[in-house]
Amino acid sequence: DEAYVLYQEDELEEPVFYKIRESDGLLLPSELAFDYPPIAPNTQYSPWLETHAEPLIAQLSEDLGREVSEVSRQFCEIRLRQLDDTDSKAWQYHPWLGIFREIV
Repeated sequence: DEAYVLYQEDELEEPVFYKIRESDGLLLPSELAFDYPPIAPNTQYSPWLETHAEPLIAQLSEDLGREVSEVSRQFCEIRLRQLDDTDSKAWQYHPWLGIFREIV
């Protein structure tokens, strides 16, 4: 598996996924590992909880008295199955649905 973090540097930036290098914990850009499919809102469905990470990270940062970058680094990590050369699709991410793979 591989470790990723939905990292937010400060309050002005949007959180973005980074791969965490196992050897030293360095954050590496992971643009190719994630797609962000658009989902159009509709009157028939909508999220019933707060699903965007920014306000949740901001609130936790305020509650703990810690920097946004520290909070996102500690609490927004996830481990996913390692993609190999035979995987043609990247991981998908949407705030309403979380992380998923397209089933083909």
